[in-house]
Amino acid sequence: MRGDKKDIFGNFHPIDLPDTPHGATHRAGAPLTAAQRAAQQAAFAKVAAVQKQAQAAVAKAAAAKAAAAKAAAAKAAAAKAAAAKKTAKAPAPSTTPKPAVATNPAKAKYLTALLVGPVYQAFDGVTGLRESGLLHAGGGHSPAYTENVFALVKAVAKASVDLIYSGARQYDDRKKYLAAQVAALRDFLGKNAPADRHLVPDGVAYPLPEAQADRLPAPQPQAAKPR
Repeated sequence: MRGDKKDIFGNFHPIDLPDTPHGATHRAGAPLTAAQRAAQQAAFAKVAAVQKQAQAAVAKAAAAKAAAAKAAAAKAAAAKAAAAKKTAKAPAPSTTPKPAVATNPAKAKYLTALLVGPVYQAFDGVTGLRESGLLHAGGGHSPAYTENVFALVKAVAKASVDLIYSGARQYDDRKKYLAAQVAALRDFLGKNAPADRHLVPDGVAYPLPEAQADRLPAPQPQAAKPR
């Protein structure tokens, strides 16, 4: 609809005006005709329909967004529950065990001292004592057998010394090595048992029966002598 607009100087200028409500005037100030009023009502109805469609579209989009958010939340909750269930069933992660250490270092050193002291000397003798030790005694029945046993005993003695002076990181490996040397000595003695188990003629036969061995006093560590 065309109309006039008055500027600040009092002049009128033709412009396009929107349809006006019932009773308004147009360019000439005359009331709307029936046809104009009908066109105006049709335009209003069309605008209202467009607004209604827009509102419906907005509501539909909001509902779709809410449904998507709800589905995402449900999916996340299901994934979290599945992860929790899997974690509950899975075994606890293994941790690297702390390196083992000797539970009784004093006893370990004492028993090792027996190997590198009296036991070692029983085979190789004592410095300054002529013909001391099984290897140097003239009356041995089988020098080769004694040498084989002494070689195995020396391996056990060396592994024992290495173990008690090993660091924490080396302890487990050296303990296994010592166990292997002891097993080798036992295996040799089991497969090559001497025919005569008497250390001296008419003496006690070795090894002692378990009942008799249990009555022997336990070895006691000797106190260190002052220098």
